[in-house]
Amino acid sequence: MTRNISAEYSPMKSNALDPLTRRSKFLSLRLLLNFLAGVSLAIGSRAFAQAPVIVYGNSSFNSWPQSWTTALASDVDDGKTLDLVGDAAHPCLQYASSSSYAFFRVQIEGTQTDTTLLNCTVHVFVRNTGVGFLPTYGFSWDNNNNSKAEHGLELTQPDTTVNPTPTTWATVKMADRDNNVGQKVAPDFDLLDGDKDYDNDGFVALTPGPTVGGGTTTYVDFAVSWSYLAHTYGSGYVSTLRPGQTWYIQAGVTYGGTDHSGLDDVIGVLGESLWSSPIPEPAAGGLLLGFLC
Repeated sequence: MTRNISAEYSPMKSNALDPLTRRSKFLSLRLLLNFLAGVSLAIGSRAFAQAPVIVYGNSSFNSWPQSWTTALASDVDDGKTLDLVGDAAHPCLQYASSSSYAFFRVQIEGTQTDTTLLNCTVHVFVRNTGVGFLPTYGFSWDNNNNSKAEHGLELTQPDTTVNPTPTTWATVKMADRDNNVGQKVAPDFDLLDGDKDYDNDGFVALTPGPTVGGGTTTYVDFAVSWSYLAHTYGSGYVSTLRPGQTWYIQAGVTYGGTDHSGLDDVIGVLGESLWSSPIPEPAAGGLLLGFLC
């Protein structure tokens, strides 16, 4: 049988799509491609996002906050060995809270690891009173020789035997809450039960930070357990820090020294007495949403 080719491809029986149908299919394809590109970007960002590297505490801890609030934004590059840096877009000191932990984020210059920061100390200072200058406590990551038994995250308080009434950061020195210079003992972090295991009392992590002033930075992140701070010890408590208080905070670093050495840098100027504006800590059970899993 002879095929009627002219009939199959005549204008009355065209295999071509009409313009409206072609446009509809084109738009559908474009939307699909945009969707797939978005999914790919999201997966790529998640895959290549660098997780915090825990340098003190259980490495399985993953409750770091995703949202932070600025406490002190700007600190200029002083050209120091280990410099606190920040600007309005990339704050130098930030904080966050959950029902279980108080969090602090300190931004320092350079791409840092626990090896490059060996024999240095990074402090977060807290004052829970609106009166006076002295810190009430410090959370001090003492990275001297990387020994958890002797150093690590330590709860500190002002050493008033050196200078009972300092008026600037240049003369502030801190002492261990456990009153033991060479060893970590109760009531320091993770030692209330008498052993040397991590008890989730506190954590320190290093996270790659943004570019500030043309240079790389690293976040030193602290997590401090509310239950640890309020734990009974002896005839009193580990600390006077509680949820629901108003705090003032500041950060400092010491190069080549322990948490008992003097400060080499703070946010602002060592010869001044700068603190953050008052920051409200949440009521017990309150939760700042937005956590990394």
